[in-house]
Amino acid sequence: QKTAYEIYQCDWSSDVCSSDLPLGPKLGAAWSRILRKISLKLARRTILASPAIAKAAAELGLAEGKQVQLPIGCDAALLVFPPGDDNALLRANPELDGRPLVVWAGSFTPARNLNGVVALAAALQETAPQVCMALCGDGPTKPEVIRTIHARGLPESALVTLDPLPRNRMRELLAAATVVLSVPTPDDTQSDFYDGLAAGKPVVTLGDGWQREL
Repeated sequence: QKTAYEIYQCDWSSDVCSSDLPLGPKLGAAWSRILRKISLKLARRTILASPAIAKAAAELGLAEGKQVQLPIGCDAALLVFPPGDDNALLRANPELDGRPLVVWAGSFTPARNLNGVVALAAALQETAPQVCMALCGDGPTKPEVIRTIHARGLPESALVTLDPLPRNRMRELLAAATVVLSVPTPDDTQSDFYDGLAAGKPVVTLGDGWQREL
């Protein structure tokens, strides 16, 4: 609430951002480079989502001490669904299409508060029954989570569990999402938080941790 963040979702090795500026291509490109340099100098920390962005930022004068490079990274080209492409996930799960959809993808583990997600889905049934939640993945606690869903009497229209998807199909799930849910563990380094941002989706974090601080 007290910190302003600016998120650049573009290729820093080119001037594609300048196409949004009403200054013409040459002036727009120059203005874009100036703004990038100013923002990098004013920021106390800059989160860099890939080595390519880190290299481009260093060339713009970003000090090493201000860099926070993600070891896992995130790839917008991998996670953004091309307009007009066939979404095989929605084709296989038509009940998810055309509805507000909250999605989470990751490992079902004891340290992850997925029963809290079930409680959230139950609360949404009272306040926003049109919303559907989807949990995608596998892990040792998945049978327990499914039992909890049944014990609460939640309909399949409220909360569905999906089989894990390969990395190159995650864009299908994220394209269908209205909101991406991050359910971190205390020492979590998984990329669900950054995947949501890379896909251009709002991200909500359940629980405490560095995700909530960001």
